[in-house]
Amino acid sequence: MSNAINSTKLEALVAENKRCFSKDLASAAEQLYALENHIQGRPGAFAQWLRIAYELNEDFEQRFDKVANEICEAIQDSDQVYGRAIAKYLYNTQTIVLPSELGCAAHYLSCGGNEETLADLAAAGFFGADSTHDELCRVIAYMNAGGSADHAAYAAEHADTDLERNGSMTLS
Repeated sequence: MSNAINSTKLEALVAENKRCFSKDLASAAEQLYALENHIQGRPGAFAQWLRIAYELNEDFEQRFDKVANEICEAIQDSDQVYGRAIAKYLYNTQTIVLPSELGCAAHYLSCGGNEETLADLAAAGFFGADSTHDELCRVIAYMNAGGSADHAAYAAEHADTDLERNGSMTLS
């Protein structure tokens, strides 16, 4: 019975979010355009962020303007904490699109992480969890030594990991 109630509530929520979409679209566009101007991002990139916000919420489980707001807040937080250059890079490249991962990716870049490894680390789920400064430094060293993004989380957690040039790991 509980699943039926939850399903009914979800269906009602989705229907309401779809009904509000046209109003939310205008609000989301305004938010993302204002962000683009604030950080002096690549002109027109806000339209691609609108598409990304839609894809992140294609099931309409959240209000569309809320999804856009989460993206804006994550990039604004990155701007305040890690600097304009990093926030602008993340905004312009759209390599990392999940709001929950943008801050972690910004932290990684601020510690000297290589921009070229972002997509692989995101695909491996590395930015899905917060990492300490020391963990990020270990991952950066591991990735710079040719490590595989698939093993980055392991490298982050193990200070006693020796890194080999081919990206494999051995424990000492």
